[in-house]
Amino acid sequence: MSLAVFVMTQTFLATTPGAVTSSTILSTTGHFLIKDLWFIANLIFFLKFTEQKV
Repeated sequence: MSLAVFVMTQTFLATTPGAVTSSTILSTTGHFLIKDLWFIANLIFFLKFTEQKV
């Protein structure tokens, strides 16, 4: 469920005007998007880690 939420919020990269400019990445909106990319990466890491243990 959390992966779905994090992926859904990444749609803001395409819909927010100027979302990937240098001034926006350092703003609150940019932090919001970058944080979710970090969470997606962590979910994938833990998924792969737990698959190896089973």
